[in-house]
Amino acid sequence: MEEKDIIETGKEPAPKKRKLKKWQIALICVAAFIVLIGLAVGIFFIVGAANSRHREALDGKFDNAAPDFEVSYTEEELAMIEVAMGADATEQQIKEAISMIYNKANDNKINHTENAVAVLRGEGSATLNFSGLHPSGSMIVRGMKVQSGKEFYYQKAAPIMECSIDQLQSTLDGMLAQQERSYTDGVSEYYGTGTLKGDKANIQDVDDVETLTIPFILVDLPDSVTKFSKKGSFKEDDTFYNNGFYLEDPREITNFRVTADAIVLKPLEEGQKYIELVTMEDGAKYYVCRFSLDINNENCVEVARAYLRRSAESNNLEYLQFDVQMEVWENGYLKKMHDDEQWTGSAVVGSTTSTSWYETIVYYEYDEALIAESEREYYLGDDEGASWASKMIRKYKDELLTINTVNNK
Repeated sequence: MEEKDIIETGKEPAPKKRKLKKWQIALICVAAFIVLIGLAVGIFFIVGAANSRHREALDGKFDNAAPDFEVSYTEEELAMIEVAMGADATEQQIKEAISMIYNKANDNKINHTENAVAVLRGEGSATLNFSGLHPSGSMIVRGMKVQSGKEFYYQKAAPIMECSIDQLQSTLDGMLAQQERSYTDGVSEYYGTGTLKGDKANIQDVDDVETLTIPFILVDLPDSVTKFSKKGSFKEDDTFYNNGFYLEDPREITNFRVTADAIVLKPLEEGQKYIELVTMEDGAKYYVCRFSLDINNENCVEVARAYLRRSAESNNLEYLQFDVQMEVWENGYLKKMHDDEQWTGSAVVGSTTSTSWYETIVYYEYDEALIAESEREYYLGDDEGASWASKMIRKYKDELLTINTVNNK
């Protein structure tokens, strides 16, 4: 409306509704998508996916062998397992047996395992749901947890693998790829990098055969590490837990509390059982336990969910599913813990969902398949009786502590 029209009518023209241009709409979608992937990569080393136009996730078979330890089950516990595997077992008997098997394996890993390395692997993807649009992105996670006595070292790396919007691949990788490292002597000190994202993660291209061995994905040192001082044991001071989100100890299997009342028995595929004893070709035997966790059981999920939300920097993420296939050697020591999980939450616009799997594979003895050939002499060499696991911890701890900036708390 021109000035003469305003004079004639005596009214100001109604403001025209501003219509967003296509590039502006696209920019909003891109921003929302970046936030979506930012939520996904914050999860406790679980999110990711293989196969990409831009990256190749090299992987190995990662078979582990039964540890030569005495059977740790009591006669009563073995009888409980037998009853639970029987055709007439009740759901409660099965749940109680699974809970016992898990907690026995967890106790063995924390209190009765001198040396071990857990190989960490995960793959999954996250999708944004907004106005009929569903952009998606995916990552992998590779890492390790090493323990020797009370000493513990943890390292994981998670690069972006694929993005449904090609133009954002390098941008997302530069912003959201992540790594994390921590070390504790189990008594007085805890060092951690926290979750380092984007350029701070310094993840190199996954194109070297050495990534099939520890540490599986090549990373450069971060800029800083935080030192948390402690006055006594873990249970006397919760500083470690406030920063690490563990239930009792960093060597534990998972930070979900697995109790009989938190276990759900979903229908299985034909031929499967909730608990069964499997015999390998070499004669070694292990139990397979199939179950789900009740994601509405607060006692079960509270610590795991808190870590999820802190890592993802979102206060409304919730688990939708947590299905488990756990393998435990016949003597009661963990072989493998595999879970399939799903969570959901809100983004800048719309909502996000993530579906992923994650697993821990435990080695109790030195295995050259996990060590680069160029480093095997170091791990096997005589060094004042130091174990291969303690050497591994020392190597990566020393690397971690060469960082110039150390913040004391």
